[in-house]
Amino acid sequence: MERGLLIYAPSQLMLIEVPKPDGSLSLLYLAAALEKNGIPTDILDANIGDGNDLRNTLFRFVPLENGLIKVGMSFYEIADYVQQGNYTFVGINSNFTSQTNMVIQTAKAIKRMNKGIKVFVGGTNARAIYERFLTTGYFDGVCMTEGEVTFPRVIKEGIEDIPGWSYIRHGEIIVNKVTDKCFEKNLDDLPMPAWSK
Repeated sequence: MERGLLIYAPSQLMLIEVPKPDGSLSLLYLAAALEKNGIPTDILDANIGDGNDLRNTLFRFVPLENGLIKVGMSFYEIADYVQQGNYTFVGINSNFTSQTNMVIQTAKAIKRMNKGIKVFVGGTNARAIYERFLTTGYFDGVCMTEGEVTFPRVIKEGIEDIPGWSYIRHGEIIVNKVTDKCFEKNLDDLPMPAWSK
C-alpha cells in the first residue's frame, strides 16, 4: 500500500532573517486530497522537525558556502525520518527560487538512503525550472500545475499518462500538457486542508 510524506524543505536564510516554520497551505491541501483518495499521508516541516527540541532544528544555524545559513533538520535526519516512516513516496514543496538547493539536497539525501522511493517536487519554482530538478536524477516527476487532482492519480496510476506532469523517460524529458483534467471543476469538491497533519 502506498504511504506518502510531504516535505517543506529546510530553509536557507541571511543571518539577519528570522527563522520560522513554513506557513504555506499547499501541502495541507495536497495531503487532504491524497487522503480523500485513500492514500495515507504525513507532513514534515523540516524547519522544525518533530518540534520537540527547536534548538536542533529551527534555531540550529549551519553556515553555507554561499554566505547564507541553513535552518532546520540535517539532510541525513530528513532521509532517516523518511526511512523510519516506511514511506513509499515523498513530495517536496518548492515555491521559491531560494528553496531550490535545499529541495535538491533533500531529495539527494532521500534517494541515497533509498533508491527505490519515488520523489516528486511541485510548486511554482519547481514548474518554472523543472528541467533543473529532473536532470539531477533525484526526482521521479515534477508537477506542472496544481496537484490536488493529479498527484493522487500519479500515485495510483503512474506518471506517464497523467496531464500536468514532467518526468524523464529513456533519457528524454517528457512534459504532459496541462489540461482541464488537472483542475477540479467545482472548488467546493476539494477537501479542506489537513490541519491535523
